[in-house]
Amino acid sequence: MKITQLSYHRNGICGDGFYTGILIDNDNDRKVFTHFPDHNEDGELINGDNCRTAILDLDILINKEETRFMHNSWRGDWYHDFIVDAIIEDQEKLKKELEQKYNKVV
Repeated sequence: MKITQLSYHRNGICGDGFYTGILIDNDNDRKVFTHFPDHNEDGELINGDNCRTAILDLDILINKEETRFMHNSWRGDWYHDFIVDAIIEDQEKLKKELEQKYNKVV
């Protein structure tokens, strides 16, 4: 699998932030995902026990405008660990870039 787009959204001023993106799965299908992350006591993103990951097939969404369960629904738990690992890797990369830019530990 491969993530081709990844972004973070605030979800208003008081809602839980979430990640969304596009991935290409092992069948070469494009999926759009939404993931609400878990955090530890220090606020760091972790791969917790809660699977709060939603998956839709992007081509079905575009071509049929279909979002109904059983018509365009995929098991988030099958993608969860891969997505969380990619988000954590992306956050670590961003942190390093910021540390280099500002020449200090963030």
